[in-house]
Amino acid sequence: MRQRSKRRDAEHEGKECPTLDASKSCNTFPCSCPPGTAGDGRCCIKDSDGDGFADIQSIAECSLAFVDNCPTSPNSGQEDADGDGIGDACDNDPDGDGVPTEVDNCPTIPNAPNPKSKRQPDIDGDGVGDACDNCPRVKNLDQKDTDNDSVGDACSRDADGDSVFDQNDNCPRVKNAGQRDVDGDGVGDACDNCRLRPNPGQDDANNNLVGDVCDTLNDRDKDGVPDEVDNCPDIPNTDQLDGLLGLEDGLGDACDDDDDNDGIPDVDDNCVLVPNPDQLDTNGDGEGDACQDDCDQDAVANLDDICPCDPTKSVTDLHGLVPHEVGTSQDFQNPPSWLFTDGGKQVNQRLNSRAGLAVNNAVFSSVRFTGVLFVQDEKNDDDVVGFLFGYQNHKNFYLVTSARQGSSQGNWKLTRVNSITGHPSQELQNAIFTVNVRNGQSQSIPGQTKVLWQHPTTGWKPFTPYSWLVEQRPSDQTIFLKITQGSRVIVNETISDIGGLAGGRVGIYTHSQENVVWSKMTTKCL
Repeated sequence: MRQRSKRRDAEHEGKECPTLDASKSCNTFPCSCPPGTAGDGRCCIKDSDGDGFADIQSIAECSLAFVDNCPTSPNSGQEDADGDGIGDACDNDPDGDGVPTEVDNCPTIPNAPNPKSKRQPDIDGDGVGDACDNCPRVKNLDQKDTDNDSVGDACSRDADGDSVFDQNDNCPRVKNAGQRDVDGDGVGDACDNCRLRPNPGQDDANNNLVGDVCDTLNDRDKDGVPDEVDNCPDIPNTDQLDGLLGLEDGLGDACDDDDDNDGIPDVDDNCVLVPNPDQLDTNGDGEGDACQDDCDQDAVANLDDICPCDPTKSVTDLHGLVPHEVGTSQDFQNPPSWLFTDGGKQVNQRLNSRAGLAVNNAVFSSVRFTGVLFVQDEKNDDDVVGFLFGYQNHKNFYLVTSARQGSSQGNWKLTRVNSITGHPSQELQNAIFTVNVRNGQSQSIPGQTKVLWQHPTTGWKPFTPYSWLVEQRPSDQTIFLKITQGSRVIVNETISDIGGLAGGRVGIYTHSQENVVWSKMTTKCL
């Protein structure tokens, strides 16, 4: 019964309900409100900023959980530090301590100025006030806290919470209580980017997560993983999944007929990742008792797991986005400044910055990446923003970008970056940014970029939500791209890319554009 229900839900996943009055319902299958609106599926009300919360609760019977506490500023987490009903995103003083946000060293936690010095307390002088500093006596502007115990890595004795003190931990930022280190280079296997060859420096010049000492150009399945370290060199598997964590056998799941080595072939196994030679299935639903409702044993139920049979990913969290310069010229501009909210599913970038991208370290062999792009422009800026996926290294990735509608910098486009220089390089930055001034269309630049598709007329408009959904489908060498402006679909394309990239990482992109918000972002294995 449970399996049949799951199939029915999958068939209707993502189906949109029209705006309904309270007398109608949508009980047969799960459904969602159309882009540009928000609600519970029964009632859909205008959502001006596209963050998933309705502007107003205009129909009392709709029973919406709550309405948007910042109806014109995206805040998919609805953060409200001082509980005054005004979301932090649009509150001039979110913590109510009398210090405006733009100069507050603790914007969401009260940190009132000292009456004598008139300054907010900040003992270590790192720019983060004592009231919200997770290491108040040690400088750590990034406030990194790997194990989320409210003690920053910079002053924690055990940053990853694996019960091995950092001074003795060969992976101080990755849990590895066993401390396995096959190549004996002092870097544990759990965090070693080249497990079989000593490389204590962990150098990775091309940002492909493979250490330089074992990195080559040999990649016959084009999945971005060099053959020498690929656990399935002839079958694309960018994610390199290999059974449950701690039980890897060195043979990737993509080319392993028995992932859990229990003697039952995967095609017949009712628990593909969990050894269960008895195949016990008490309720007869086709899923073995050993993995019931949790295929990868990560303590996240399959229905709530973004990748049910991938133990390395269970929820969308882009806190780990790593920033990179795109060009070599600073253009007299600061690098982008990333502010994360909503558990890592929303990012704000407020500066008119030089070109930069930020990429997450979670690797997908195929992915559905969704989100909402919103430019809070107040100065008629018209530059480039977007998102990326299929990022394999600094020379190879896909990029969806747009400039302001009517500007000379280009409309919505999908670009495959296949750069001989990679980033940072001025050549790549210019190739992404350059538009043919004669026809206003972007053009492919040999040795740098290939424009796979572009909209003939439409770019972004300020204060307008653009919902995106992109699916990278390496199995049939296509990319599905859907972009909705408010409630109007403006892009709905399946784009072929024969010989394209087989998986990679996701991220965001900006070039000289201020006040950009990427909100409501989700990732999901296909």
